[in-house]
Amino acid sequence: MKLFRCFFVGFVFYFGCAWSIQGKELSVSDSAPDTVKAIYQKLTGKPRLLQLLELSKQTLQNNPRLSKQLSSQAISLALELGAKEEQGYANLYFGNASFFLGDYFNAQESLSRSLSIAQGLGNQRLLVDVYDAFGTVYTSTGDFQKALKYFKSAFQIILQIDFPEERSSIIRKIGNIYFQFGDNQKALDFYLVALETSRKGNDQEGVSMAYNNIGRIFTEQGKYTEALDYFDKALKIKKHVGSEISISNTLLNIGRTYEKMAKFGLAEKYYLEVLKTRSRLENPEGVASAQQYLSRVYLQSARAPLGERLLKKSIHLADSFGLDGLKVSGYQQLAEYYTRSNRYKEALDALLSYNKAKDSVYSNEKRRFLVEVDSRYKFESSEYRIKMLSKEAALKASELKEARWVGYFWAILFLCFVLVSYLLFHNYQLKSSINKKLVLEIEERKKAQLELVRYQIDLERIVDDRTAQLKEAKDCAEQSDRLKSSFLANISHEVRTPMNAIVGFTSFLLEPSLDKKSQTEALSQIKVNGDILLSLLNDILDISLIEVDQLKIVNGYFNIERSIEEVVSQKQSISSQWLKPGVELKFTPDTQFEGMLFADESRFRQILGNLLSNALKFTDQGYIEIGYRVEQLMVVFFVRDTGIGVPRGNQRAIFDRFSKFNASEDRFYSGTGIGLSLCKDIVGLMDGNIWVDSTPGNGSTFYFSLPFTEEMSGSSKQMKGEKKMGGLGLDFSGKTILVAEDVESNFLLVNALLKSSGARILWAKDGLEAIDFSVKDEINLVLMDIRMPKLDGVDATKKIKEMFPNLPIVILTAFSHQEEMNRCYDAGCSAYLLKPIKKAELYSVVARLLL
Repeated sequence: MKLFRCFFVGFVFYFGCAWSIQGKELSVSDSAPDTVKAIYQKLTGKPRLLQLLELSKQTLQNNPRLSKQLSSQAISLALELGAKEEQGYANLYFGNASFFLGDYFNAQESLSRSLSIAQGLGNQRLLVDVYDAFGTVYTSTGDFQKALKYFKSAFQIILQIDFPEERSSIIRKIGNIYFQFGDNQKALDFYLVALETSRKGNDQEGVSMAYNNIGRIFTEQGKYTEALDYFDKALKIKKHVGSEISISNTLLNIGRTYEKMAKFGLAEKYYLEVLKTRSRLENPEGVASAQQYLSRVYLQSARAPLGERLLKKSIHLADSFGLDGLKVSGYQQLAEYYTRSNRYKEALDALLSYNKAKDSVYSNEKRRFLVEVDSRYKFESSEYRIKMLSKEAALKASELKEARWVGYFWAILFLCFVLVSYLLFHNYQLKSSINKKLVLEIEERKKAQLELVRYQIDLERIVDDRTAQLKEAKDCAEQSDRLKSSFLANISHEVRTPMNAIVGFTSFLLEPSLDKKSQTEALSQIKVNGDILLSLLNDILDISLIEVDQLKIVNGYFNIERSIEEVVSQKQSISSQWLKPGVELKFTPDTQFEGMLFADESRFRQILGNLLSNALKFTDQGYIEIGYRVEQLMVVFFVRDTGIGVPRGNQRAIFDRFSKFNASEDRFYSGTGIGLSLCKDIVGLMDGNIWVDSTPGNGSTFYFSLPFTEEMSGSSKQMKGEKKMGGLGLDFSGKTILVAEDVESNFLLVNALLKSSGARILWAKDGLEAIDFSVKDEINLVLMDIRMPKLDGVDATKKIKEMFPNLPIVILTAFSHQEEMNRCYDAGCSAYLLKPIKKAELYSVVARLLL
């Protein structure tokens, strides 16, 4: 492998000009020698794949667009050859190249695929590279919490397996995040550890990057000579081993140091060189950063209008690619310039934008997360730090002897210096005693002036804060009105359609001449449309609960196949588009998995039901496939169809709230635009992930993953019998069930549902009557409503449980808030069912508690 790579590097270096990219194929141009063409044509299969990967990796820094094209070809070839590991690296290189080009969506999608492959193969080195890449992407977009999460995952692997280069890189990048938050001392600690790690591993590129970062700290501390010295060291190494983008980073820091030294001519020279390099490399983050630094020089000179235009371009570029950190610095710089120019209205707008962007990046929650990560890092790397300190102590001991002679020299020099200083100081005292009184008077006047300025600044700040609060309140009110209008317009059609059917068929039932068959059909349509309307209302209520962070997940073991069958059965009964002619339904389970999952079953059905509804809606011919498979510690579910598909540009937007997509202008597809958004929120609450893979015209595959643990295998044996319970052929003869319900129609419904079970049903019309029945009769189970006269269901539950601790009580209510559920469980209830009551759910709960 090493011999092949050495040959390939020389081959590319010598004949590099003969290669060209045409469309999506890599080919040898006609100007290349015949021998080169022959060598290229002979490289097929696995050697050609390795060749593409090596070239993609080498061109990443200096030509990311070429690297992206090469890695795309490598992905296709790896899929064709079934080379899983190479496919993982190809997706990693494609994601890194997309990140350099500012395509963060494709970067995250490709890195997610690489992560899935790395986890499946157990490839630790690939996992470290993918976690590192994710951390870099989220650092650039300002999501430091996710960035630190991925860096920590990479560092945990590195502590177990010796990857010195990766260890240095991760430590340095964690230091970068502390630098972003202004904690320079903590950042310097990380940079010094990274420097020592790189030196130990003879990683020259890592050493140069650590020099560069330490120089940035000295610049912030005003130690410009030391900073330039470190930048010079970094630049010397980078010119031999570094990339163009890495060299441009150091040049940018040199320019920034000269700017702080007020040497604006030199600063402009370096900034222009950096901007030219990054523009050629098509790196949006680098271009936006260079534009901001260059504009700062122009804004302090006669070219301020040019600086203002350049700064606005930088902010627009940062906003286009989600670079929140650069937006913060850009708006701050713009606000300061407008204030100096007495353009206070524009300064206020810029300051408001700065505060909004800053709050999203530097929140208190992220600062607390930094403290937590720092403490974990110190604990997990303590052994490594002890080794580093031991080595440092040995090094200091070896240098101590040499330092003694240097100390003697400096001691003599110091004595001379003290003598001269004494003479100068004595002369200075004579002069200062004469001017002391005058200096004191001047200082008192300055203090008075500073106090006046301070009062003025405080007053202006109070006015600005109140103005900002009023504007924020106004913006919130306007945004609320817009969302309300959008929401009402979006669901108007979806609510009116089933409601129209319910009202129409209800009126139809009132006709006296209606025969029994027509009555049955009308009632069936009322039930179907009622279920549709109920599903829509549930989705709307769930959205409102998510908005106020009140939607809770209640986990339990359930049978996956049984839940999928019930979702399909439900869709078959209510969907007007169920399996159009020419559409086949397939089910593909994981045969190696016993089929039990520990999660919230109702939310699982809700997610799968929404995805299946979309597949039914958009598929006119072909098939719809539902399935799942186990990958590492996740169960990945999928709904695949051969429908119209989703263009790549819309694949991210379809998960946004109220987002709707119509592939054809002459055909309208119904929907509220909240289904996929709700799925995304619920999957997130269940610690999972959801994504789509689609090609227009060839259909779509929607995936969502949920956590899987080994404990589920043991629990699955315990619950295998649950699948047989779906038939509802259960016998509760000899059992007495008390129904506490003040509304007669609700009691009659429960009585009708349980009539076939053979159980004896008793009716209590309030909480006090329910307590009396429990005392006087031998009750096996209580179905308890909450809102009842005399004594509500929660208080009645408490009193019954005090007397009969083992008596199971099931809450039947229309209240869906988590606080109400918690109150009922605290009172001692055994289960919680929401109205309207479904027969299958009722029988399942009753059977579990009675049998």
